[in-house]
Amino acid sequence: MSLCRRCQSPLEVTTRDAAYPGLPGVVVAGVQMVSCTGCDYRATRYPAAVNMDRVIARQIANGPALLRPERLRFLRTVLLLSGKEFAQRIGVDPATVSRWENGKQPHPLAVDQLLRAWVRAMPDDASDIGEWLPEVRAEMEAEPDSIVVQPSAWAAVA
Repeated sequence: MSLCRRCQSPLEVTTRDAAYPGLPGVVVAGVQMVSCTGCDYRATRYPAAVNMDRVIARQIANGPALLRPERLRFLRTVLLLSGKEFAQRIGVDPATVSRWENGKQPHPLAVDQLLRAWVRAMPDDASDIGEWLPEVRAEMEAEPDSIVVQPSAWAAVA
């Protein structure tokens, strides 16, 4: 049995589903709720927090709706990008990113799609975005600017 570090009373541990802080609509199953029987100490223990953030990020990235401001911020932070770094990578002013994340200005669909693509491409073991994001960007930039339609494709339509 564990004891409270404050008052040395026994700690009670229960397991339940809990809302994820800062992300409305996200519930984590199997969270340990710790409370002291002798004082007001309370704690919430989320399982494997780093991996859980990545799992949540991927689920958000695969969702159908346009990202809400708090989810936009969450995905950016899971990618280990500051607001300034994110702004530099996508070519906007940091104040613009701040307005998006605070819900003062809607973000463009292209930014939504790019952020989701980065999260989907994120390796499970990446600790530094600089290790892999330039490769993702290089792949995206390698896409041709023009499309060539061969006569055999359009001749069949006529």
